Amino acid sequence: MASLSSKRNSALDIMDDFQESDGDESEDRLSWRLDPEESLSDWTLLVQKQDCLSVKEYHVHKNILAVGPCKSDYFASLFRTQMREAETSTSRIELEDVAADAVPNMLDFMYSSQHELHVTSELAVSLRYLAQYFGIKLLHRRVMSFLKSDMNVTNVHLYIQSAQLFHDEKMLSVASNLCIENIEDFDVNSPLLQSIDPDFFYEIISSPEVDTCSVSCHVSTLVAAYSRLHQEDLNQEIFDKLTDRRFIPLIDKESAMSLLELEAATEASTTDEATTTSTSTTKTTTTCLQKRCIKVLAQHWKEFADQGHLPAVRSFPPHVMGELFERTLVTAKNDMEHCLKSVSAQIEKHAQVMTQKLQEAALAVERQVEQEQHARRRLENELELMRRDVRDRDRELAEYRREWGRMVRVPVNHAFRDVKRCTYHHESGSEPFDNPGHHVGQFGKSRPTAMPSIGEASDDGYLFLQKTGNYTERWPMFYYTDRR
Repeated sequence: MASLSSKRNSALDIMDDFQESDGDESEDRLSWRLDPEESLSDWTLLVQKQDCLSVKEYHVHKNILAVGPCKSDYFASLFRTQMREAETSTSRIELEDVAADAVPNMLDFMYSSQHELHVTSELAVSLRYLAQYFGIKLLHRRVMSFLKSDMNVTNVHLYIQSAQLFHDEKMLSVASNLCIENIEDFDVNSPLLQSIDPDFFYEIISSPEVDTCSVSCHVSTLVAAYSRLHQEDLNQEIFDKLTDRRFIPLIDKESAMSLLELEAATEASTTDEATTTSTSTTKTTTTCLQKRCIKVLAQHWKEFADQGHLPAVRSFPPHVMGELFERTLVTAKNDMEHCLKSVSAQIEKHAQVMTQKLQEAALAVERQVEQEQHARRRLENELELMRRDVRDRDRELAEYRREWGRMVRVPVNHAFRDVKRCTYHHESGSEPFDNPGHHVGQFGKSRPTAMPSIGEASDDGYLFLQKTGNYTERWPMFYYTDRR
């Protein structure tokens, strides 16, 4: 069975008349870029640029241009009618330079099997124009999908330039809405200000969708930057439209001086033109823009003076310069008065605070003095009581001394033997000092009227006993009697 299978495969290989040989490549995909004889091109498209009058020749195929999902309605209609181009199989089309540069991208898309589109921000509007011009619906959808995701504040000026070139009002409307919605994201260095014309710029800032109350100062900076960039192209009428109070009721302090300079330059150029044609009239009243600029400059007179704008002020018309200085002096005076009032109020407030603190401190001192006085009076009372007690004690002691002086100790004429401890012990073991007279003699027969309450009274009345361990001590006793 294996031998039969190998024989069958060999036979099939012999039957393959288009078997690839070494070095052969797969066939090239059909393209307008190929040699017209090799690709069997059956139509020639001549594209002429309007500005430089150069002509570019493209060798295309009618079935690609007029059939399929990427077909062109323009070419489909052309190929189906008997027109003069059919005799030479050639079409000549005159396009704007940027549109002519995008033709290769259009043809690549039409020839691509995967409908691949190579598009950039610079070519997007041109491809949209070509899709509309030649009626290529799929190309138009793909370009619009790219436009929606690509257009932003950094490249919108490219779309505006191309849309104005092709008079694409819908694209201009989309770009204008984007600028209006994101007007705060544009700064004075944005390429948009350099590329758009005054009418389109006026359309943006004058849109009802712009909140003039919140973005007025920012719009004034854009107007000042735009007017300086296009100063040669602006006349008094356009400048007045761009600086209308309805669109910039508030002027940014950084743009006020620039706008005054532009106003003066515009008036000067208008006066020069009027002088050459007819009799000119010199303005002696300030315009609405000048009043707004003077107001904001006067409010920030310190910064205005510090930034060294005085030389530029000398180029202003006399009435503008005079009103600017007058408003500045009035504002400076008001600021100084306000500052003085503020300082006075602060001093007064500080004085009130200090007065209140002093009053509180004085009250605290008074309370402390009162407490100390009360304590002093209390101590003096206590001291007086103690003095009274001392005097009473002194009187008692004096009385005791007087009583003591009237007393005499009995006996007075007898000498006691100073014996504190008896060393005599009875051998029989009886109580020591059985014979009190052994150490102490008899001193009369009178007994004391009262005996002390301590110790043990002895029989003789003149001694008291104090036992210490196994010993008994005998102490002599005295009594006192009146000397009288």
